Amino acid sequence: MTRTIQVSLGRITHKSFGKEDPFGVILRGLKGKNIVSTKSFLYHLKNVFAYSKSDFKVIYGELYKSKLSSKHQVLDKTNLTYGPEIIDEFFSVSQFVIFRDLSIVFTSSSKLRDDNFIEMIEILYGLNSEELFSQIEVHYRKEDFDIFKKIESFSRMIEVELINIRKSNPTPRPTFEKIEAFLSRERTDVLNAKFKSETSDGLARDLESHIMSGISISDSGYGDSIITGQKQNGDFETIRLKDKVIRKRIQYLPLEEKEQFINLIIEMFGKYVSSEDDLIHD
Repeated sequence: MTRTIQVSLGRITHKSFGKEDPFGVILRGLKGKNIVSTKSFLYHLKNVFAYSKSDFKVIYGELYKSKLSSKHQVLDKTNLTYGPEIIDEFFSVSQFVIFRDLSIVFTSSSKLRDDNFIEMIEILYGLNSEELFSQIEVHYRKEDFDIFKKIESFSRMIEVELINIRKSNPTPRPTFEKIEAFLSRERTDVLNAKFKSETSDGLARDLESHIMSGISISDSGYGDSIITGQKQNGDFETIRLKDKVIRKRIQYLPLEEKEQFINLIIEMFGKYVSSEDDLIHD
């Protein structure tokens, strides 16, 4: 039986005071050697480089997770004495590919789960970035799921929570306009908000609504949202867009076969990537 591994699709949002293309800034930041150590594990980045094929230019890299062991008595053969030494053992690794539009595809496993990968790559980038105040956040990309059609099927929308909403990049959709204008007007980089209705009409569901605009932008990978509505039969339903993440199983390739892995990711996920002409760098 062919061995497979899970990969997930996300989107990076980059915050910086500089005007340089974020792709190059992120590449340099991921090349750093600083590490993150928790109580039981140590995390670091390795083998980060740029790679080009046809119309695609990507960043490839690996995030390692090592298990921190307790002290062992190790023999020093020069004087035949034993001294304490901490042996850190390999535990797991995730491979990742970042596209020009800052889409990111990454592997995960039971030992290095996708949420764990996201948390650590954000921290490691912050520690290693050469550019002052440069930060990244990774948000999941969602399946082709018509959230607007689902919301319209409710008799009313009762509650919406918008989580870590940011401005979009590349070219924003028209449905992003209301929430992005609000973020600009309030000079807000990240928006978290909860809306609740106790009336029979429920929350606004028209396309002029800031709430619907926030749902639309989170649906495209620039945050998350949790939506609760009442169905026509009176039952309640809660939808978390994170549950609609684009995930696939791909053939497992040894770490040495980096170029083959990159080409496989491009082949499977290239259709989700925005073209160079659509990119906006702000």
